[in-house]
Amino acid sequence: MAGLVLGYHKVGEFYRENVLPKNTFSIVVPFRNEAENLPRLLNALFKETYPKELYEILFINDSSEDDSVKIIEDFISTNKLDHWKILNNQRKSSSPKKDAITTAILSSKTDWILTTDADCYALENRLSAFDAFIQKTNPVMVAAPVIFVSNNKNSLLNQLQIQEALSLATVTVAGFGLKMPFMCNGANLAYQKKAFFDVNGFHGNDSIASGDDVFLLQKMHEKYPGKTGFLKSRDAIVYTQTESSFQKIIRQRVRWASKTTAYKTVFPKLLGIAVFMMNLCILMSVFLLPEWWWILGIFILKLFIDATLMLQSAGFLKIRFHFLLFIVNSVLYPFFMLIIFFKSIFGKYEWKGRSFKK
Repeated sequence: MAGLVLGYHKVGEFYRENVLPKNTFSIVVPFRNEAENLPRLLNALFKETYPKELYEILFINDSSEDDSVKIIEDFISTNKLDHWKILNNQRKSSSPKKDAITTAILSSKTDWILTTDADCYALENRLSAFDAFIQKTNPVMVAAPVIFVSNNKNSLLNQLQIQEALSLATVTVAGFGLKMPFMCNGANLAYQKKAFFDVNGFHGNDSIASGDDVFLLQKMHEKYPGKTGFLKSRDAIVYTQTESSFQKIIRQRVRWASKTTAYKTVFPKLLGIAVFMMNLCILMSVFLLPEWWWILGIFILKLFIDATLMLQSAGFLKIRFHFLLFIVNSVLYPFFMLIIFFKSIFGKYEWKGRSFKK
């Protein structure tokens, strides 16, 4: 954990310089039944300030059953957006999202692929930030921050998600700082199209429904060591709404956790074991330790470690850190983690109206 703190500080904040736009991008947006979220995404994408001749936006319809396609078509027609296109997903594997991204890449006309999700949105200078970072560092893959937002930030359920995302964002940056990147988020991830084909795309993990981001990162890092970077810039942040129910949160986390056993690198597995054992230690101490102050001591140690990590990102991401709700969440989180652990090991999970096996 101390290593993660050091790793985080090794990644400096990137300030966008006034450079001439150079790189070409395809923004790839897979969607399935996202009629509720699409208007916010479309309006955000419409405000993008990057030169239109240097980017395109590819929406990939993954068998939507609502008005998603019509919403996008109407927006494109109304605003006369000839660099926006809708494609139908060409299914070839057990992973609909990986198929959707591959479908887009095969149709793209640019050098860089930038993936995002239909329930997210970004600010108007995101492509300029990516372009400036690419020109300065010459990477093959660039990850960037994704944070949760909510209209009710004082809700315990929303704070659980916001604080968890904050910890994941911090650990992600730390991995890049330690030169051992192991985590990223496909809602805000860019990579060279050539590099995608050089590592044979998603081949080798396309039987796993999720993991279009981390498995590709691991392959890129292995083939191009030192050529993956993290864009620590406020201009590049992607925002997504918190889930509205505990059941939806469980399904989402089980989907995330189900891919961890397929990791090839040792570091994320060891880190996952350490986090799991620490949470398990909290629960077991209630039954095994004879005196309450020993239990309290272990709990305070965990609070200190977690807060040390999370407070590093809170300032950069401009997220208010609710310490009281953080303590409450810290009490609940070991139980939450055990539920996720057993469901991801022994159960199925549902996503976008589909059922997937581990």
